[in-house]
Amino acid sequence: MRPTTGLVALAILSLAWSPAAPTKGDGCKTVGLLPDPACTPGAIATTDLRVVCRTSTRGRRHVSRDLRRRVFAAYGLSPDQPPGAYEIDHLIPLELGGSNSIGNLWPEAAPAFHDKDRLEDALHHRVCSGRTTLEAAQRMMANDWTAPLQ
Repeated sequence: MRPTTGLVALAILSLAWSPAAPTKGDGCKTVGLLPDPACTPGAIATTDLRVVCRTSTRGRRHVSRDLRRRVFAAYGLSPDQPPGAYEIDHLIPLELGGSNSIGNLWPEAAPAFHDKDRLEDALHHRVCSGRTTLEAAQRMMANDWTAPLQ
């Protein structure tokens, strides 16, 4: 699915920021395609547009093996998943200033991460072209990244 500009704009304008304190522990459960908001509320590393729009995420992308294992364990999953079944994903994507902290990571099941990747690319383009604020894009991703896809 490809989000339309109108849906993305509507979702961005309609959401309010509501971060929760990250608490990883046994019992984290996904809610449909979304992570458990108590376990993965989202975390921001930067709101600097120069970093977001002019720097590759390659240097910020590293999630340690230990952290990956902790994320899988928090969601009650073995870290030994079949290739392509899950990816440890950033709720607020790195390309929108998201953090590598545990409060921004969850095991996202395939094939949903492909839809989320397309939305991230579209929002990154909107932010860097000045059509949407970075803060609004970060809020939308943290609150319900699936809204524009519905």
